[in-house]
Amino acid sequence: MGGEVGPGVAVSLTARLVPLAPGAELHLLKDGVVVERSTSGTIALAHEATSRPAVYRVEGLWPGAPGTPPVPWIVGNPIRVGFPPPRPSLPLLQAAHWARPVPMEDWRVEQHPASVTKLVPTILTPTNTAHTLSWRLGDGAPAGQYAAIAVSLPKNFFRGADRVSFTSRSAAPMRISVQLRLSASGARWQRSVPLSPSPREVSVGVRELTPIDAQPGTPLDLSAVDAILIVIDTVNTAPGSAGEVWISELRVEGMHEAEL
Repeated sequence: MGGEVGPGVAVSLTARLVPLAPGAELHLLKDGVVVERSTSGTIALAHEATSRPAVYRVEGLWPGAPGTPPVPWIVGNPIRVGFPPPRPSLPLLQAAHWARPVPMEDWRVEQHPASVTKLVPTILTPTNTAHTLSWRLGDGAPAGQYAAIAVSLPKNFFRGADRVSFTSRSAAPMRISVQLRLSASGARWQRSVPLSPSPREVSVGVRELTPIDAQPGTPLDLSAVDAILIVIDTVNTAPGSAGEVWISELRVEGMHEAEL
């Protein structure tokens, strides 16, 4: 557990509960969704060499556990299967030379049907509006529940930029996903960042982003990016959770001179 298996390898995943505890149930999760259940004390699944990359983990559940959904008794570390080797560490971003504020006209919420959201703007200065997202993810097993702020961008808004920056805080410590989206294809690139109740400056370099809904290694065409997303989902947050996130001074920045 906690290991990785490279692409193009067939893998058999097996978990055993020793000693067997009558009434206990084992769950095998693939990308956060339960795909196998067992009360026999053993659970197994085969990942074919040609299968898409996936993250697997196992949970042990005990009858009568508190919470909705019930709190697991045992939670195993994830096993990543089929992903390419990690990219070399990138150097820290150097100081930006310029900033381009994101337009305030088209901020909206996007959400899973089972989630609940509310977005409230607060004008801080004539050029800076803070937005508060109150969110609650849908209950039940992880099934794509999410809540997001979506901000539309003008054409070629990222010209010359190398990062997305903003000031943010949350009602409780958590992680959010900062995403860039190409609406024409629906593809997204993302990186998760931690938040806390204390306001902090966040800068996410575009070279640090990894693709979603696109093959690993697919280059990001910045000229086609037309939306920034701030996302809370079940990758980092449990279903049924609720909270608030504050975002202000959302902007793109760059190191080299660019026509503003």
